[in-house]
Amino acid sequence: MRDLIMSDFLKSLAVPGTTPSGGAVAALGVAQAAALLARAAGADRELRAEAEVLRMHALRLAEKDAHAVGQFALAGLAAGAAALAACLPAADVIAAAAKALTLAERLLPASGLLGAVLPEPGLSGARSSNTGSSGTVPSWMVSPDVAAVAEIARSSAMTARVAIETRLGAVTGDAAIALRATVASVDGLAERATWVTAAVRAANASAEYATSGLSNQPVG
Repeated sequence: MRDLIMSDFLKSLAVPGTTPSGGAVAALGVAQAAALLARAAGADRELRAEAEVLRMHALRLAEKDAHAVGQFALAGLAAGAAALAACLPAADVIAAAAKALTLAERLLPASGLLGAVLPEPGLSGARSSNTGSSGTVPSWMVSPDVAAVAEIARSSAMTARVAIETRLGAVTGDAAIALRATVASVDGLAERATWVTAAVRAANASAEYATSGLSNQPVG
């Protein structure tokens, strides 16, 4: 799947059938988010490396999901083992989306810089004081790629959640309990994504206001 050109992949999605499924699309979304993270990381080599690892992991998840969902379709709806196998890649997509969001949080300005414009929630990652994004984004602004990552992570997690719920009825025991916990975690992930996007918008709006205010100061 990773070697398909975009037009061929979209054609495969349009063909009636079970694969590639929404879970594979969600995984590819995380891969795109990870690529944006690598770009936004700029000089932060550690974060850039983590983003690259996440990108490759998400690509593998897309392939795993396509294979597992295909096997589930062949086995029939009553096949519990196949249903579980079809749920697991989607569950991993949710975890990968959460990782992408954690990396995005690290690219936000320090909490003190945002405190005046946006309330601070409990975030999971330490954040740097600027994006360092290739010298193209001023240090007092945040790359819009960070908000894009948050929104893609939210969409991918929600899509993967629906994929799990569709097959969860055929899964029993401890595996079903664990999958339900994964599904339940998506609401919290979505709230974090909302905050990251709001933080990017607030920081950049504040920076734009400060910049315009400086430019309007009288000279002399």
